Amino acid sequence: MASWFRGASYVTINGGIFQNNETSRYNGGISNQDRNEMVEKIKTLEERLSQLCVAQEAVMRLQENVMRQQEDLKRQQEDLKQEQVDMKRQQEVMRREQEVIIDREEARRRRKELMEFSFCFMFFLFLVIKAGDSVMRLK
Repeated sequence: MASWFRGASYVTINGGIFQNNETSRYNGGISNQDRNEMVEKIKTLEERLSQLCVAQEAVMRLQENVMRQQEDLKRQQEDLKQEQVDMKRQQEVMRREQEVIIDREEARRRRKELMEFSFCFMFFLFLVIKAGDSVMRLK
């Protein structure tokens, strides 16, 4: 079996060392301490990413709650507007009913005054007629 290093005892490729025994041992130029630090950094980043995902989900839930609350407020405003319209209609109906009551009372008062005037006029005529009869008897 011929060595693919062509007689070199080791070859450095991209910072890694391939040894002459062709064991395909390649350390990539990274020490175990560096590798462990990278693993820890990756774990830390994964934890942060997980926390960010949880926080993002919480923010999305809050946004959904805010949207629901805004929709509820909008519905309440629409309900209040409708109640105001209904109250204005009811006030208008009550105003018209009050006008009708006032008109009836005014008509009753006028009829009463007319009847009182008619009674007084008829009594006056009766007195005039009686006085005329009395004067005629005296003659």
